Amino acid sequence: MYRCRMERLRTPGTLAPAVAGALLRGGTDASDDEVSLVERSVSHSVSAMPDLLAVGVRGVSAVAGGALFVLGRGDFRSQSRDRQVALSERLATLPLPGVAEYVRLTRGLGLVALYESRAADGGAGAPSQSRAG
Repeated sequence: MYRCRMERLRTPGTLAPAVAGALLRGGTDASDDEVSLVERSVSHSVSAMPDLLAVGVRGVSAVAGGALFVLGRGDFRSQSRDRQVALSERLATLPLPGVAEYVRLTRGLGLVALYESRAADGGAGAPSQSRAG
């Protein structure tokens, strides 16, 4: 029974993959295929976190999701890509506990996944920045 409850907590039901994808679309030259790969990687990374950390990330994700819902006047995932980029960048500036760290976590997980993907493909690895941020 305990294991079943912990497995439910480990499922990637957070906004982290969508936020990471939006941040990479707005801050790098990542292609749509790369962003999809990054979103899957971030989802896997969040689900592989230790239990206590995963619970914390899910909690902050709920706060961030609420903020994104209010700012976007609807579900974040149903917004246009440009709107998702603007909302995810705005999220980093909100004075809510843990939310700025959540944005840094998702951006970091996304950048690592993008870097590793490009390095595995034989490329230079480092994503170039499309704009300062």
